[in-house]
Amino acid sequence: MQFVWQHMGQLERLSSKNPEDFVVMTVFGALALILLYPVLGISMKMVGHNLATFYVYIWARTFEGSDVNFMDFFTLKAEMMPWFFCLQTFLLEQEVPLADLIGIVVGHIYYYLRNKGLLTVPAVVQEWFRQPRIRKAYAPFQEALE
Repeated sequence: MQFVWQHMGQLERLSSKNPEDFVVMTVFGALALILLYPVLGISMKMVGHNLATFYVYIWARTFEGSDVNFMDFFTLKAEMMPWFFCLQTFLLEQEVPLADLIGIVVGHIYYYLRNKGLLTVPAVVQEWFRQPRIRKAYAPFQEALE
């Protein structure tokens, strides 16, 4: 979990100049998972774990080609991380990591839509983040993230 926290923080830092991008990414991932789970008959108790898998997928695609060291045991390319976590789930829980795969699929859909320009930050969200009151409140966090 520490790994996910650390890398999610990197995604947040990348969005520090436009925090609305991080908000849209988080809302997209959370809503997609919340809507998909009942349709697929999966328990909602896994949503948090799979939102983390969603973040790992986005991070892995953002930092494609980077080397990731796992506790000084071995190194993987960033783009292999979501699949490594699926393998870990399979080996430790001895079941098909369906929920992890759903997080990866939702992450891929988000990444594709965002890069093709089909998913943009709604104007109302952009305007909210541009309000002087919001900018002032966010300034200390932005400085910490830069």
